[in-house]
Amino acid sequence: NYAAFDIVTIDTFTHRIIRTFAYDLKLSQNFEVALDTEEILNEAISNLLIKVGEDEKLTNLLIDFALYKADADKSWDIAIDLFKV
Repeated sequence: NYAAFDIVTIDTFTHRIIRTFAYDLKLSQNFEVALDTEEILNEAISNLLIKVGEDEKLTNLLIDFALYKADADKSWDIAIDLFKV
């Protein structure tokens, strides 16, 4: 029965799996796929920086990095470096 045979790209396959398990992944059922890399990176960095003060290891690491940058006479703003990485 060739009608049941379905060939799709890996992107489509992955999207179907994620949509199927959206509830388990704590995603909205009508989530959208974003392809804007800059927007995604900015959001990821913002989410990371929001955790400063909540996660002790992360907080200490980012403070140490900001102090290192300040000692090297560079901007203490670590978001720029995180975006580059």
